[in-house]
Amino acid sequence: MKKSLEDKIEEKRRELVDSIISYGVSSPEVLKISEELDEIINTYQSASSEN
Repeated sequence: MKKSLEDKIEEKRRELVDSIISYGVSSPEVLKISEELDEIINTYQSASSEN
């Protein structure tokens, strides 16, 4: 599971960077992707602290 989450984090991070380039840092699209990335990171950290 941890590796899968790491892959998801990397994929979402790339999506975030691409969106920032396309839409600008303060766009609603960038905010949405950033929140999604935060959720994945929180899940990853919770899974890591359980081990």
